[in-house]
This record gives sequence, structure tokens and C-alpha cells, in this order.
Amino acid sequence: MSSPLRIGVKELRELPPPNEQQRTQFLEHVCRAHSWYKGYLTPEARLHMVVFLWRGAAFAQQQRSRSDYHAMYGYLAYGWRFSPGTTFFIDGRDGSVELETPLLDAASAFVEPYVSSRSGSTTECISLYARGRLNEYPRHEALGHLLAYFDEQQQLWGTLTDEIRNAIVKGAPPALPEVVSYQEAERCMEATYEELHREEVAKLDAAIDRVLALRQA
Repeated sequence: MSSPLRIGVKELRELPPPNEQQRTQFLEHVCRAHSWYKGYLTPEARLHMVVFLWRGAAFAQQQRSRSDYHAMYGYLAYGWRFSPGTTFFIDGRDGSVELETPLLDAASAFVEPYVSSRSGSTTECISLYARGRLNEYPRHEALGHLLAYFDEQQQLWGTLTDEIRNAIVKGAPPALPEVVSYQEAERCMEATYEELHREEVAKLDAAIDRVLALRQA
């Protein structure tokens, strides 16, 4: 493994800022890039993310070229860690990243695993691994509502016949009371998750604002 990559304000000023489309696409990319919901398998759960500008920013598995990455996201990059005091990992590099203090302060965002855009997998992880300790999380009331809708959806799904389930999966659900109830529970679950998810994305967006302001200072 290579030595840690060290980045400071000087490196920020050597690169152009992203445009609005690149910024939006970058946030969407971060939310789906990894299985952040697996954070619920760790004691900390909460992610410490950093966003910054880096010439070497690339896709996690090098599926596409670095030039493709820059076209889509500019020079925006991010690192992450679960445990305080450990190094940050970064996509596109076999090693960790260290940020100078002023940049670290600006770039940091502490986000919950539901920053993930994978609502179904995240909700299942919350149900399996965090259900008994919701009070440890800042949005425990909303998480409680999320699990209530999840449980209702699962219970209703269990009452449906295979024929009805197949019709739902194919996008042609029959207009039956039990199907309507199932769809309403699913809608409420998705809406609750989306509210939680947007709050975490806003933290990353605010970090980008701080980094770009630091770049111009």
C-alpha cells in the first residue's frame, strides 16, 4: 500500500471548481458508490466523510477512465472512515488520504449510513442491526417511523398470494384493498427514508461550499 496522500489548500487552488451539474452528479455518485448502509455493522455507524478537489480523483474500480470522471464530476473527490483517528480511504488510490487541518475542518461531514441512495438495503440493515439501539442515533424518532412502515410492509407482503406478488413485481398490481394497503406502507417508508437521506446529502453539499470558500480565501 502506498504512503498517505497529503492535500492542503495549495492543491485546491491549483484546480478549477466544479460546475453545478458536476456538483449534483458528484453527490449522487457518492451516495451510491459504496454500501454505506453496512456502517450499521460497526459500533460507530456514523461515517466521517471529507470532500475536496484532487487531480487524481477516479472511479472506485476504474470501470471508466479518469477523463470520464472529470467530465462528470470535475475534480471533486471524497474520502471516508468509520473510526475516529484512523486514516481516510479514497477511491482510485491504493492508500489513504490526509488533509491539512484547515482543509480537514472545512471538508468534514459526519453522516449517517442512510446517506446511501439504496433505501431498501439500508432499511433492512437498520432493522437487523440497529433496531435495538435507535436512541443512540440523532434521528431516532424518524428511524422508528421508518421501521414501523417497514414492518407493516413486510407483514402485508406476507399476506399476498404469489400471483399478486408477481403482478406487483411486474408493475401491474391489481386494484385490491390489500394491495393498496401494501403500496401505501411502501410509499410512507420511501418518503420517510428520502427525508432522512436528503438531510445527509445536504451535509456533504455544505462541505463542498466550505471547501470552495476556503479555496477562494
